[in-house]
Amino acid sequence: MSEDIAAFASVMERADVKVIAVVHTDCDAVEPAHVQATEALNADLKRAGVRHPIAVTPAWEMETWWMLFPVAVRSVRNCWDEIDYGGKHVGAIRNSKEQLTRDLRPKSRDIQRRCPDYHESDSITIARRVADDPRHLAQIRARSDSFMAFVGDIQGSF
Repeated sequence: MSEDIAAFASVMERADVKVIAVVHTDCDAVEPAHVQATEALNADLKRAGVRHPIAVTPAWEMETWWMLFPVAVRSVRNCWDEIDYGGKHVGAIRNSKEQLTRDLRPKSRDIQRRCPDYHESDSITIARRVADDPRHLAQIRARSDSFMAFVGDIQGSF
């Protein structure tokens, strides 16, 4: 896949255009697993010819990062329970997808029957909500070192 990404990036890159390849893989491990995963993914992309890679390596998985954005997550389905991980180190949560799914599930059985559980496909909407409103970033209270490393990489690429 790295070769395909490199080929696409090289076609798009010009003297006046910097192509940044933002590539995702879950760590399937708790922090600080993102450090090694980021180094490995960036090295693989650079070996393939990607000049400006940025690894997206959430520990444990992408749902860990969604835990940082309770307002954006709840806006996807107003029947979901509110989540608030406060100052918790969410990057240390194993199986965060399952945890997030349980935490969003309404307590009332009646509402549960009418309210779909969280699914990976909801990530697209959550990401759009976060991207569309920068206030979500300012409201982060929980801790995710992998997310903060990603933010630093993004900021350092411009």
